[in-house]
Amino acid sequence: MKAVAPAIPADRVDRGVPISCRCGESESHGGQKYPIVIEIISEMSALSGQQGAWDDLLPIEAAPFSTFAWTHAWYAEFSAFYDEMIVLCFRRAGLIRAFLPLYRLGRELRLAGDISCDYQDLVVGQRDDADEAVAALIEWWRRERKPCVLRFEKTASTGFLLPALRRRMEKEQRLLRYERCFMPCPRVALPGTLDAYLRSLPRKMRGDCRRALKKLDQQLPAVSLDIVDSGPDLERAIRCAAEFHVQKFRRNGRSPLADSRLLGVLERVAYDPEAGFHVSLLRDGDRLMAVDFGFSRGGTYYGYLTGFDEDYRKLAPGKCLLLRRIDAWTSRFGIRELDFLGGDEAYKKGFTGGREYQVCSIRLFPLGFRFLFEWSCLQVIRTAKRRVKAILVRFGWWESFLHMSRSAPGRRSR
Repeated sequence: MKAVAPAIPADRVDRGVPISCRCGESESHGGQKYPIVIEIISEMSALSGQQGAWDDLLPIEAAPFSTFAWTHAWYAEFSAFYDEMIVLCFRRAGLIRAFLPLYRLGRELRLAGDISCDYQDLVVGQRDDADEAVAALIEWWRRERKPCVLRFEKTASTGFLLPALRRRMEKEQRLLRYERCFMPCPRVALPGTLDAYLRSLPRKMRGDCRRALKKLDQQLPAVSLDIVDSGPDLERAIRCAAEFHVQKFRRNGRSPLADSRLLGVLERVAYDPEAGFHVSLLRDGDRLMAVDFGFSRGGTYYGYLTGFDEDYRKLAPGKCLLLRRIDAWTSRFGIRELDFLGGDEAYKKGFTGGREYQVCSIRLFPLGFRFLFEWSCLQVIRTAKRRVKAILVRFGWWESFLHMSRSAPGRRSR
């Protein structure tokens, strides 16, 4: 099993929530049985000491939003948002087997960063350790002095946490569980070069992409592309691109980068190699046409936020920004897959040919009348939504409803 030695002595781990919990199934070594021990980290100073252990546990294919840099930055910038920081550290025989970064908000325990990113997950090296950590988590949660709902949003079906929770739920009989599909996650393999990628697309999409690139080159021959991932210009590029994104945000509502806390997170993680942060800028001379914030990790590029200037709409600057980066992604950064994160926007489906997986939301409720009532309300709402959808589909109104809901004011969008 993948495990790492303690980064700091156990007696120096902050215990803001008093706990000395030994739970989970035991593992035997030479006849000696060792239980899972959960330690709680609730102070930033104590969390900082765990970076080495965290980085050693995290698989290279894990999303950037599970890295220590992102988690630490999110806790620091959003400290006024949550009631309590709770990072669970799972040990066996003195070795760290997993981390689970949580926060308490009212009567809920949630995954750190869930309001700012997708693919929340358990920081663990392999399936067996994930199963043991989840078993220990459930037992610890049942003993909590403050009854609360475990609410895990946007957990990826390809990660460790969601599958481990599902396997555990098959063995648990006395838990109220609510699960729903949160959104699809379009993803596509990059064959190696722009030409190879274009050849992999359906004929119509391939033709649209080639015409867009040709039109841009003909009308703006001096257009330039910058991909900034390091150096003294990175911070300036982040600020410039963020200001552009706020000004040019197309949908109703406001750009996520109008929140200074999120911008602070990006600036904190920008220089950490584990996160692999990039900011890309497509320019017409000194004028920005399109920008993109993303991360490269484990051979995958995660497109986080993108935006373009409506004045250039006829030149498809967002599409051209993506296509012009493919050769650089594969040759310079070793990118083999493109992940658009959660969302069902048409342009994502066009670039990926409909290939996708899912992120899900799962909630666990403790036994008790108050929580039973909340769980029952969610079930009633789910049933009502299904019936409304069936009626809309029957009369041919479903697509129109989806179009209206996507353009509704305040809808969160990338």
